[in-house]
Amino acid sequence: MKVIAKKKMGPAWIFGTIGLLGFLAFISSFFRGDETIITALIGIFLCVLNVVLFIQALTMPKDIISVDEESGRIYLHPDDVNISAASVCDVTFYRGRMRWSLFKWGTVIIKTPNETYRYPFVADCEEVTKNLLRLVYMKKYN
Repeated sequence: MKVIAKKKMGPAWIFGTIGLLGFLAFISSFFRGDETIITALIGIFLCVLNVVLFIQALTMPKDIISVDEESGRIYLHPDDVNISAASVCDVTFYRGRMRWSLFKWGTVIIKTPNETYRYPFVADCEEVTKNLLRLVYMKKYN
């Protein structure tokens, strides 16, 4: 088994920092008076949303996708699923982005006839997708 997809920790730190800033905005709204209720609501929203994303990023396993090229099996660690490469219909990816920059980490989506598997926070998602598609085409057409 060869691990081809690992978790990227960059998004976890981004979400944690934004959540902390949201919490600070919420706390600072109490020292300004009653006219900053919108600051408090925005702070609560940012804090809750980013804490949820931070926890999701931290609880994702370190190794996300492994492949066995000889047998053509793909092992998806977060869901504990073992699928055949010949049964995969499509593999796509979406890069993480923030304003004008694109990151190398992103989301890998694996579609089978019965189910769709979506894995966020994958390091170098484009290379992972290329490796998976190469394995899928090799097993389907050879």
